[in-house]
Amino acid sequence: MGEIVDTHPLSSTDNMGILRLALENLKQYLADNLITPEDYEREKRKILDQYSI
Repeated sequence: MGEIVDTHPLSSTDNMGILRLALENLKQYLADNLITPEDYEREKRKILDQYSI
């Protein structure tokens, strides 16, 4: 399996950027069948709650 490489340097205070990257990674996990749609929705909610803007 491939490794996800963070190519977006982000400041820890850049919540919008962190949110975007986390959601992109999650979508990729789903596309690669590493997680189920149910896991995707649950994890997406956690991410949105954690990095709300």
